[in-house]
Amino acid sequence: MEKQECVGIMLPIIKPMEPVSTDILFERRDWIYQIKWDGVRILSNIEPDKIRLYTRNGNDRTNIYPEVTDEIKRNFPDQTLILDGEMVALENGRPNFFYVLKRDRLKNALKIRQTMNNIPVYYIIFDVLYVEDRWLSNEPLTYRLEVMDKLKKKVKSSSIQFCPSYEDAHLLYNYTKENGWEGVILKERDGLYHPGKKHPTWKKIKHFQDIEAWIIGIELKNKRAYSMLLASQQGDVWRYLGKAATGLSQKELLLLTNQIEELITDTPLVHLPSYSTKDVRWLKPLLKVSVRFLEYSPEGQLRSP
Repeated sequence: MEKQECVGIMLPIIKPMEPVSTDILFERRDWIYQIKWDGVRILSNIEPDKIRLYTRNGNDRTNIYPEVTDEIKRNFPDQTLILDGEMVALENGRPNFFYVLKRDRLKNALKIRQTMNNIPVYYIIFDVLYVEDRWLSNEPLTYRLEVMDKLKKKVKSSSIQFCPSYEDAHLLYNYTKENGWEGVILKERDGLYHPGKKHPTWKKIKHFQDIEAWIIGIELKNKRAYSMLLASQQGDVWRYLGKAATGLSQKELLLLTNQIEELITDTPLVHLPSYSTKDVRWLKPLLKVSVRFLEYSPEGQLRSP
């Protein structure tokens, strides 16, 4: 990022750096390893007279998480910072994405206050991009972590946490997998921060599950198969698993489009009262697919299939 001058003006909104996906776990001295927190990406612009929390798309969340905003004010008085992190909510000691999503969707101030005790959130800071009058995005990760460690020593709040780093990649990977965490992040020690970009100096590995599912419907877009509606069968009972729009090549989607007329049926196998049937073709359960997904939603549907 260009080191623009921010003295006396409002700090700019930053689009965060994103990791690239990989299936390859490696362990090297010039890399560190962190937990992949399953929550809502939140950046914070902190100034003596103003604090702003916002999402990766720049949507304001300052009043959505008032307990964190208040703790930032208390712990970083008279400081100018830009921090990058993840807002998480915990269930049995591990992040629950659907809990924090419930908090993130609240807009009414009274409901937010009422929900704070039932679903407390924690701001996990894993990078610092700006300190006082200086941009750190062109500094190596090791230096940014040193600055972050100095900030950590000043913080006295359970709502504000700092992401630890590890050197044993396999130990962290196995721990997160065995305990149902989302995955791990691999970061190059000398890597710079690249705002708004997916960059290979950060890599992510997610812990996926696999399930066999039947295609019970196809959603069309421009008269071509776009996504699959999926279900599983347990005895005589069919259970809706949601829809998947990724994983098939264009050639496979074209083949599926050409087979629709042979498989079409007027009656869906599952009841979907809230689902729009526009541009959906229900199919006989004759096509089976292997689906990789992250976890089940509270409604029993697949997340990130």
